[in-house]
Amino acid sequence: MQLLTKLSAKKLIGKIEKPTKKTALFRVLGIATGVKTGESTYGPWVAFLGQFRAIRNSDNEVFQAGQCFLPAMASNLMLPVVNQHGDTGVEFAFDIGVVPAENAIGYEYFAEPIVESGETDALAALQKKVDAKALPAPEKHKK
Repeated sequence: MQLLTKLSAKKLIGKIEKPTKKTALFRVLGIATGVKTGESTYGPWVAFLGQFRAIRNSDNEVFQAGQCFLPAMASNLMLPVVNQHGDTGVEFAFDIGVVPAENAIGYEYFAEPIVESGETDALAALQKKVDAKALPAPEKHKK
């Protein structure tokens, strides 16, 4: 296992070649207890603080760090949950990869959740409330 200061696609993979198909790059999991934000020449960034581990798909090498950068779609899902429940720790696990895209770099990231959301996930709690209210049966139309 390699100890790193941070986990990120750049740190784990390096330069990403333009993919021809959906390609998984690494699996990341951890317990986020806080958030750090900032600005760079590429725009705003979000780093999660806590305990994190990543397994690179190409060679199954394992990395561990106290800071983790996720693609935007995963960060956007995680940020409100960590801001609300970070004091108790928020568990997560994602498969991270790339898909071909019609943009300047030729790809975009994807993040697929591996584990089901816990009770701290407000959207899952809302879904349970909604599911409890059954929709009325559709009316039959007379011809």
